[in-house]
Amino acid sequence: MINSYILDPNAPKSGDLLANPRKYFIPIDDRDWIKAIEHDLDLKYLNGAIVIEYCGSTIMDYRYWDLVDQLWMYFIHLMGEVDQSGGKAQMFFPDQPVRLGLECIGKNDVLFILDDGKWSLPKKEFFQELVNQAEHFFRRLQEYFPDQDLAARPLKEIGQLKTTL
Repeated sequence: MINSYILDPNAPKSGDLLANPRKYFIPIDDRDWIKAIEHDLDLKYLNGAIVIEYCGSTIMDYRYWDLVDQLWMYFIHLMGEVDQSGGKAQMFFPDQPVRLGLECIGKNDVLFILDDGKWSLPKKEFFQELVNQAEHFFRRLQEYFPDQDLAARPLKEIGQLKTTL
């Protein structure tokens, strides 16, 4: 399961960000909350988190919040590189020194690398879920902020990637 969140810029910044993430992070599908704070969001620097869970284990959680729209594009580019080369690709988060990588291991699996952690995942299932959730995220941005050009290029790249996976 993969979900996207936007960091509420109005939430008090305190030490319980990770202990109580629901106070700070808005699910991308919570239209009412997002619309209530839309004028406070900096859409050029949209902070948020991508939370990834697999088989009951959390692989990527709120502690890895960053520029969430850019982070989604990093995932899209990594998948494209790995899909084309059949090898591996790595980069760092947009605004943190956190390593993110994907590496093919065998025909059907991929190694997901996050910071110092590594997880072996079924490639097709993982990539499809990443692509679907990235598309969902950008479609929500397009819906919430129709006057902004936030989603056209990402959705085009996602569409191109979907044809190769």
